[in-house]
Amino acid sequence: MPKTELWKGLRSIGMAEREYWQQGRGIIEQRYFINFIKAYAGIFARAVCGHWCVENRLHRHLDVTFREDESRTRKGNALAIMTTIRPICLNFLQKHGLKLSIK
Repeated sequence: MPKTELWKGLRSIGMAEREYWQQGRGIIEQRYFINFIKAYAGIFARAVCGHWCVENRLHRHLDVTFREDESRTRKGNALAIMTTIRPICLNFLQKHGLKLSIK
């Protein structure tokens, strides 16, 4: 592998498989992970599930509340700026403690 000095501490490589249905057909998706955790299946499974739980919660809000997927922002730095601002706004709204809907 090139640049092995960047991989110091690498302890395992893992693969997670996901099965789901899309438009009436079954799909099996495999994802590979490089890990700095020991190669124990239970630890790896908790890490993968924990990561995707956070990702799914965040992206659902970004997609549904901020309609991020519908955004046509493409010029200059606008895309990078909005990609940074939306999660900050979401975090602020969640932590503020108002009894209002985030939407």
